[in-house]
Amino acid sequence: MKRLVIILLGTCLLLSACASGSSESSKDVSGEKKTVTISVTMKDRFLETAALKFEETHPNINIEFKENLSLPSGAGDGAIDLNKYVQTVTTEALAGNASDIIAMGYLPVDKFVQKNMLVDLYGLMSKDSAFDKNQYYKKIMEASQTGDGLYAMPVSFSTSAMQGKSDLLEKANVSINDTSWTWDDFKNITLKVNEKADSDYSGMISAFPEQMLYDFIEENYSELVQPEEHKAKFDSKMFIDKMKQVKSMYDEGILSNGELTDLDKGLFTDLNLSSPKESLTQLLNPNTLLLRKPTESGTFRGGSFNSYSTFGINSKSKVQQEAWEFIKFLLSEDMQSSPEMSGLPLNKAVTEKELNSVKQQIQDGQIELPDGSDEKLLDERIDLLKTFLEETGVNIEGDMKIKSFALEELRTYMSGQKSAEEVSNLLQNRVMTYLNE
Repeated sequence: MKRLVIILLGTCLLLSACASGSSESSKDVSGEKKTVTISVTMKDRFLETAALKFEETHPNINIEFKENLSLPSGAGDGAIDLNKYVQTVTTEALAGNASDIIAMGYLPVDKFVQKNMLVDLYGLMSKDSAFDKNQYYKKIMEASQTGDGLYAMPVSFSTSAMQGKSDLLEKANVSINDTSWTWDDFKNITLKVNEKADSDYSGMISAFPEQMLYDFIEENYSELVQPEEHKAKFDSKMFIDKMKQVKSMYDEGILSNGELTDLDKGLFTDLNLSSPKESLTQLLNPNTLLLRKPTESGTFRGGSFNSYSTFGINSKSKVQQEAWEFIKFLLSEDMQSSPEMSGLPLNKAVTEKELNSVKQQIQDGQIELPDGSDEKLLDERIDLLKTFLEETGVNIEGDMKIKSFALEELRTYMSGQKSAEEVSNLLQNRVMTYLNE
């Protein structure tokens, strides 16, 4: 299932100057109960439960949420407007009086770091003998860095992969080295399978063209945008060629948005891995081949991931240690195994336990294996899934404002209103103007 693209419209980030100040969210008075405030779009059951449990074990600390999300005027069901959150939190941070903990998911972490508005969490970790970085997915944490520092801690994540129909691939005598295959290989394999099987399979269905290009931008964001250097490469040959490649694959039927196609006629399927149990059960069909996604260059850098929530600590906060204790609590086995948490746990031990639990449920007959599957395949898929998670390390976060620019311009190309070169130049100019603000 494709990720929902949330479009950030009309947001003006007020980061041209940084005023001094101090957080007034907490009173650091000896003997008094301390309050840690947290800016979020909207609090959820996971955070509410975490706050209650944390306060039970930390009676001298109070957790207080500050919600900053509202529906835009005239919005339909499911529409959200991030303007209020981005503008409010940015303004507060510039003035030095933001909340102690800030949900950074929709905020430009790099710009906050440039203005020294966030704490490097590695510094807090190094002083905390009770925190062991080795308990967590190393590459996820490293990919969440800005420069050499970690300013926004991911709590959970999802990663993407691809599954293929192994019977059709075997019939066409196709083997795939998924550590080096490219999108050109993907196209050629689809053509070969159709030729050998005398069929009309699309390479992939329900892959909308703008989403494909949006995914490309996210997965190659660090190469396309270098905010610290105020540089962008949307006018590069790489980006123009990718736009043309995606459009040509739709024109040739290699990719299909599924509107007029049987959904079973896709040779490959984009796979979202967002929980240990669901991810494993998706892979137990013996006709399912789990693959790393193709790349542009044929060099696999690790699976891409999206953080469900990330939290930073305000550099002006007077309760930084208490704020760190709460973030650390979110990463504990207790909270990471909570059924209220969305996404894959960052804590590796929790993933291990959940996969073992699924295996035990299968052995006890509580979960049935698909026809043709057996315990040997189960063990193979568990090991493969663990490998995928360990090597995941390409962060697809990026600046929401820049990605919204891209989505707007890409639509004009895919609809035929503008050429690839025109869209490339327009997008480059918009991004450079934004980076230089």
